[in-house]
Amino acid sequence: MRKNLWAALLLALCLTGLTGCDAISVMERQTYALCFAVDASEDGGLTLSVQTPVNGSGDDTSATPEYSVFTATGPTFEDAMAVLTATTPCTVNFCQLKLCVFGYELASRERLQPLLHKITTISTMRPNAMVAVALGRGEEVLHAIKPDFGMRLSTYLDIFMDRLEKAKLTPRHTVTCLLRDLDTEMKDPIIAVCAVNPALQEEAQPQEGGEEQQTQESQTVFARGNIEDEAFSVPGALAGRMPRTGSNPVEYTGSAAIGADRVSGLLDAETTQTVLRLAKAARLEVGWDGERTQLRICLGRRTRMDGALSDERIQKAVETLQGFHCDALGFGGASARCFAYNEEWEKWDIRQRYPTAEILIMRSE
Repeated sequence: MRKNLWAALLLALCLTGLTGCDAISVMERQTYALCFAVDASEDGGLTLSVQTPVNGSGDDTSATPEYSVFTATGPTFEDAMAVLTATTPCTVNFCQLKLCVFGYELASRERLQPLLHKITTISTMRPNAMVAVALGRGEEVLHAIKPDFGMRLSTYLDIFMDRLEKAKLTPRHTVTCLLRDLDTEMKDPIIAVCAVNPALQEEAQPQEGGEEQQTQESQTVFARGNIEDEAFSVPGALAGRMPRTGSNPVEYTGSAAIGADRVSGLLDAETTQTVLRLAKAARLEVGWDGERTQLRICLGRRTRMDGALSDERIQKAVETLQGFHCDALGFGGASARCFAYNEEWEKWDIRQRYPTAEILIMRSE
């Protein structure tokens, strides 16, 4: 009896050891993506890029963590993912993804909702990954991004995005939240933007051939994606144009307005701050003055009246959103409350009336 007991204990220990080794082996055969980018390719397809720690682990805990970027191109999202899967040495696991970036050219040309649906079908995709639009190519952002102050990249992104969100300098949409907001007619989202500052990139990676060649190459990197110069001529602070110095050339200030499921324009940090604060502080109403539609912004007496919520900045912010056909404040939802039936509201069509509607700012005494 005693021999049988010892045999059973030895067998249990052996099985435990084998199981543990197998689990470790499975982990070693995976690499954990921290950032993911989707860009338009030159032949009309898609280019997917993933950034992972060099050691393959998701916690990038080495003293000086290094990161690799893998890219793959295909005519469709599924084809590009198949190429990426077939050419990476380990299975790419997205369960620790922090940032999902769309290139500007793609985001302003293609509908975002179908792309987001395809991204969510990745079995290991982390639904809380932040979404941003790169002013240029997302692939360039992944190559340039790195943490400051000796942090891990995952920690750096979490801390930095929290600070920007609290300061209302950039919005913070996750993959699932953005997909939900794009699926409603009540309001439109604005999402974060990121960009490589060409001046800082030039300092970090000096090129041979003199100052003239360096300047030309840095401008090429910033404008890659065939974006018109007017797309970047937004007054005020905006990612990629910040007057600063530092070792990290990637910036995240400002936002992109979404209209008709595509990026329709850029908002600088000042306008972004006003829109985000206004969304929290104001009560919205939609009314009529004859044939003219009115967008009424009602602010209570307890609202903190500082520069961000001055009448001038509110007027400018809403007019900018109207020009981009982006109802980021939610006048669509406010107008729906004026109708008893959805059919009547849909026939009235806030989308058609919104860009030319009159703006009224009303403050309680």
